Amino acid sequence: MKICGVITEYNPFHLGHQFQIDEIKKRFEVDYIIVVMSGNFVQRGEPAIFDQFTRTKLALIGGADVVIQLPTFYSTASAENFAYGAVSLLNQLGIIDILCFGSESGEINQIKDIAKFLSNEPANFKNALKSELKKGFSYPKARSLALNATYHHNPLDDLLKGSNNILGIEYLKALYTLKSHITPTTIQRVGASYLSESFNEVLPSASAIRKHFYEKSSATPPISELTSAMPKEVVEALISHDYSPIYMDDIFQIIKYQLEIKCEYEINDIYDFNIQLFKRLKNSLDKASNYKDFLNIVTTKNYTKTTIQRSIMHMFLNIKTSDLNYLNSHGHQYVRILGFKKSSKEVLHKLKNTCELPLVTNVKDHYKLLTPYGKYLLETEIKYTNIYNQLVVYKYHINKNNDYRQAIIVV
Repeated sequence: MKICGVITEYNPFHLGHQFQIDEIKKRFEVDYIIVVMSGNFVQRGEPAIFDQFTRTKLALIGGADVVIQLPTFYSTASAENFAYGAVSLLNQLGIIDILCFGSESGEINQIKDIAKFLSNEPANFKNALKSELKKGFSYPKARSLALNATYHHNPLDDLLKGSNNILGIEYLKALYTLKSHITPTTIQRVGASYLSESFNEVLPSASAIRKHFYEKSSATPPISELTSAMPKEVVEALISHDYSPIYMDDIFQIIKYQLEIKCEYEINDIYDFNIQLFKRLKNSLDKASNYKDFLNIVTTKNYTKTTIQRSIMHMFLNIKTSDLNYLNSHGHQYVRILGFKKSSKEVLHKLKNTCELPLVTNVKDHYKLLTPYGKYLLETEIKYTNIYNQLVVYKYHINKNNDYRQAIIVV
């Protein structure tokens, strides 16, 4: 039995994702694909457009065999921590043979080489990085400039412009840190770029699809309109489900309220936040009537939009620096299975026999099997599900199951 791990958000699942799954099964002759998927809040610092169980169902229809949840402490983190959290979870399953990720380059050897370079940062790179940060550049930009200046196969401009390439580097760094036996491989990304928001390109990106949904407001786009971007079976399942997309605009008033009432000392504890950014956000509250304009106003050379969004999301969810540090040092406490295919019972049986962590398929029944820290982590996920569900209730008057009542997704 050959099993491939895939790290994703499926926000939402589209034709490019299906292409990746089909190529994995064809090229590497894998029997099963286990997906580690972000829950209700994602790495861009936003609520997922659809809740984690809806996206699980769409992923299984699209070709995944098993979907497990990436804890929110990791799913909303920077690329390095996002990657480490997902890779370490796959590693602890004990049954993953290969890790496959999409990349703009499609070339694994150069990504491996850069990952090894960054796993053992030489002194000249560290000095170059400090120098670029002092100039006021954001960390991603400063690292890119430092790499171009010190990496032995420079220049790297094209490779470091690719969002998927950068994540791929972090995946491999995590594998090296963990001394994992999982074999990494990559498939070249097809279709529109990750950041493209054009819905009219061949294989539009998730960003373009989210924008398309947003511009339709609360109306449900017709199936014929969406099948240029998403598999038909996935679209049909989505439209027949409780259609309830959520965006940052839906929490903007809450964010404004939090920024108004919080004191500086409270911000010190929030992960990836600082006083300077807090003051900038607070002083800009009356300059924008919507979230998009607000984000454009507060973005600077050293604070990218994504960095700001993640900081805001950590404040919204009250994720503290100690939360991530403690999880990094103590590791995952359980595997939360969100869904699986009926045809995947063989791999689930193997997972039960091999995985070193408790498997959680029923929150009520399995909660008592966890360590005290594991219970705390699961309680935070239950809380985040409730927060997301309240956004849906407020906007659409649709009641979603909480984690105690939600059955695992089986297709």
